[in-house]
Amino acid sequence: MRKAAAALTALLLVAPAQLSAGPVTLEESWGKSVWGSVEALAWSPEGERLAAGTGTGSLFAFSRSGSGLWARGLGSTVSSVAWVDSLVVASTSSGLVRAYSRSGELVWSVQLPAPVSELAAGPDIVAAAAGSEVVILNSTGEVVRRVELNGTVSHVAWVGNWSVASMGGDVLLIGDNVSRLAELGSTVTCLSVSGSGLVAAGSAGGMVAVVRGEDALLLRLSSDAIGDLDWGPTDLLAVGSEDGAVRILTPSGEEVWSGSIGSAVTEVKWAPDGSLLAVGGLEGDLLVVTPTGSEVLSAKLGEAVGSLAWSRDSSALAVGTWGVRVLVKVSPTISISEVEVSRYGSNVTAGLSVSPTLPEPVRVRVSLMEGGEELASSEVTLSGSGGSLVIPLDPPLQPGHHVLTLRAAVGGEEVASQVVEAEVLPPPPESASITVVGSGPEGLRVRVELSPPPDPRWPLSADLVVREAGSVLLEDRWNVSSGVAEKTIRLGLDPGVHELVVELAYDGRALASASASVWVYSAELEVNSYAGPGKVTLTGVVRLDPPPDPDLPVGAQLQVSELGDILATVPINVTGGAEPFNVELDLERGTHRLTVTLLVGGSPAASKELAVEVPGSRAGALLGTLLAALAGVGLTAFALRRRASKVEELKVRALEVILDRGGRVTPDELASALGISEGSARKVLEALKGEGALEEV
Repeated sequence: MRKAAAALTALLLVAPAQLSAGPVTLEESWGKSVWGSVEALAWSPEGERLAAGTGTGSLFAFSRSGSGLWARGLGSTVSSVAWVDSLVVASTSSGLVRAYSRSGELVWSVQLPAPVSELAAGPDIVAAAAGSEVVILNSTGEVVRRVELNGTVSHVAWVGNWSVASMGGDVLLIGDNVSRLAELGSTVTCLSVSGSGLVAAGSAGGMVAVVRGEDALLLRLSSDAIGDLDWGPTDLLAVGSEDGAVRILTPSGEEVWSGSIGSAVTEVKWAPDGSLLAVGGLEGDLLVVTPTGSEVLSAKLGEAVGSLAWSRDSSALAVGTWGVRVLVKVSPTISISEVEVSRYGSNVTAGLSVSPTLPEPVRVRVSLMEGGEELASSEVTLSGSGGSLVIPLDPPLQPGHHVLTLRAAVGGEEVASQVVEAEVLPPPPESASITVVGSGPEGLRVRVELSPPPDPRWPLSADLVVREAGSVLLEDRWNVSSGVAEKTIRLGLDPGVHELVVELAYDGRALASASASVWVYSAELEVNSYAGPGKVTLTGVVRLDPPPDPDLPVGAQLQVSELGDILATVPINVTGGAEPFNVELDLERGTHRLTVTLLVGGSPAASKELAVEVPGSRAGALLGTLLAALAGVGLTAFALRRRASKVEELKVRALEVILDRGGRVTPDELASALGISEGSARKVLEALKGEGALEEV
């Protein structure tokens, strides 16, 4: 990442001071003075050339051995340098972007309307942060896209085929559209994208945002500005702040190591193989450490470190101050890379690379640590440029999140270390089955059986997939925490016959499947009523579409209710397209508002409402009058207050029952006499008393 360097106050013509290198690993190979502070450094892809841009507007090219190859003047501060295949592309504070060949010939030149703060190279393409624009140029210098934003763009990087940019306190993803990935609350000071697509940004307010997909983790690491940050190849994030603090974090924000240099951090840069981290400071501090913080080199250079760059093979580190220094590995060093933790935690595979190559084989022991405790170890004999090994784990790692440290030792002395973050999944069952135990209009009821059963602490996060004719109807996540579990799948199928396949999968692997034929019906209900004294007969036809198979009748139910009380439930087997029915009810005199509902698979499929007038019996009315006359003195006489609604009709019928029983009746007796629930009978009695419908004579 680019940092502002101190203003040029003098021209350095003396050779840079020799570094006091740490034990065995790095040693200064050469140093060159240049005109002005070195603002940008970049190694060519093969590592044989180094490009350096200065604050005085010069672009230099050096060989790996330090020979000056060529120099070009660009007229203003070189803000960024990047290699695009065999071209070195440089940008300036005046908006000029130029590409030169390996031999220094000008290939193309583009003048942008605003200063360029940073370049980001991709395959055959380069993105430039220029004023309020992100400008994309191809390898011939043609502008292929311009994205105008609402503020000044300070940083740019590539994530896959899309670019990421910072504007003010926002981190933006620029694809087909522009979307905000994170908001840091103050100006973004640095930006980095990992090889796996993780995005990190630091702010002037000491915040760091880590973006994984659509999720952004915000961390407050300092009260001072974040000076720089950089992702390593194993997704370890190095962060340096202006208070001199340096931290190595996992993507989830866990701290692996922390330390400090003597001045504000201006640059942090991981070696491409992840074996070493270089840190530069405003007052010339240079620190090189391993991923676990073991110090390899510490030096005072006397001038601000404005840029750092590792060669692609991690064997050389270029340091830009008011000159260019190149440090190289002077003895074979082992680095741990390409670490892979198996999905279920049964082993860890690690690659061991050596640079430069080993003159003779060496035996290396690699230990796997967590929380300071050794979990397992393995040994391998390395020769040439390295090899790999597998560390078996018995018992396996428990499911969940782990931060693991690998340490490599030769003859008992640690020579390399690496930290990795891993998510371990619960192991899959040895056997699994899935069964469709029920189906209906609402969907399917499925049962799974797993052996051995999952540990309830770590449910098996399985995928449930329903297909029809090869098309996916539903994908659902099912956390199974026991050996036997059931789940209802809501499908919303159209009427018809559906041949479905239900699959249970885990970690991308199919565990079990089952087939089911599901009939989804549309229903129609025709109802006719015939009423006589105390009796109602309901007749009609049930129609289902598609018509059921005659050999497999559909078991349904007709339910007749009044005011929420179920009066009758009659089973009916539908064996064809239309099935007739006949239901008889005993009802008291008066108007009854009935609801007839067809239930298929326990769920309502169709319903009809109708009003039925039941005629009364003249003999019953005369008997009631006679009983009232015979009641005599001391008995209670009642006046009937009739109303038109159904509720009032129910009260009238209740008064008749009370009159017939000599003025005394209990709620359960009234419920039985009227064919309603006891609760409804209580409400009727309370309503009659409250309205004064019962008047003692």
